[in-house]
Amino acid sequence: MDKYTLREYHVWSLQPNELVIVYLNEEQIAGIIEIVIEEDFLMVEKVGKNILVQASSVGTKLMSLAEGIAKSLGKKEIRLEALDTTVSWYDDKLGHVEYASVEYDDEWGVLTPKRKVMQV
Repeated sequence: MDKYTLREYHVWSLQPNELVIVYLNEEQIAGIIEIVIEEDFLMVEKVGKNILVQASSVGTKLMSLAEGIAKSLGKKEIRLEALDTTVSWYDDKLGHVEYASVEYDDEWGVLTPKRKVMQV
């Protein structure tokens, strides 16, 4: 989350089919999620928790919000690329599954494509 400024998130939110949602806890930014609305699915580009703010389950709440948005828009699934350190969280806690080969990104490291099919 600390790789980008709020101005960058704001600029991204102005793009067509893009949502940037800031989660506040007592007027402090506790987390942020960036979502791109594709034809059949939502792509979660970034989700992050501000470790300097005391707030619990920020990532889970933001991903739950993304699921609600997907359902309300009639999207069939949510997709994302999970960092190596978050794969088990997406699998065990949120019910995502791997749908493509793991890749390496110079900036982010090992990325695992994950998806969750929405129950309609």
